[in-house]
Amino acid sequence: MKYLLISNQGEGLYKEKGSKFLSFAYLLTHAGHAKELIDEIKTLHFDANHYCYAYSYGLETPMFGMHDDGEPKYSAGNPILGQIKAFNVSNVLVIVIRYFGGTKLGVGGLSNAYRQAAAAALTQSVLIPYIEKERFKVFYDYDQTKLLLSLFRDYNTEIIEKKYLQKCWMLVDVKKEEAMAFEDRLQSNAFQLKNEIK
Repeated sequence: MKYLLISNQGEGLYKEKGSKFLSFAYLLTHAGHAKELIDEIKTLHFDANHYCYAYSYGLETPMFGMHDDGEPKYSAGNPILGQIKAFNVSNVLVIVIRYFGGTKLGVGGLSNAYRQAAAAALTQSVLIPYIEKERFKVFYDYDQTKLLLSLFRDYNTEIIEKKYLQKCWMLVDVKKEEAMAFEDRLQSNAFQLKNEIK
């Protein structure tokens, strides 16, 4: 299954009968990130009436969460989560804050407003496909650097970290589908590799 990730923060706005629904879509980079972002939004928009959200974190076995923050049960978090699933996006938090306009919308009206606001933020986000990668630690002598970098270019390798010591090494990410060929090619050129856990 193809997963999409957000590469920028998306923002949206939906208005209904005087109420304003401001929405924000964020990429989650670690397990506690959602709470940090929610706290930040609450600080920035301290005068809002509701802070409703949903999130999806993890790829193979994602964790989902949602919160209605005082709105009728399932009228806010659930429609926001529905949009996350509809856009097929992972590692994402969508927060919708409401400034109450004085007119009650009813459960149906609320559900529609939160759904529209969530969709607006996700539509304004740049969604990119998640590419599964494998990480390697490559050991080499300094005079092999030019050859190694040339081989890296053949596999669109991403260098994460490097150390120039008596024995140099680089930590690199390679597309999973190319990892076996990458490993064979480097070993055939006398480079020593170690598969790393991210």
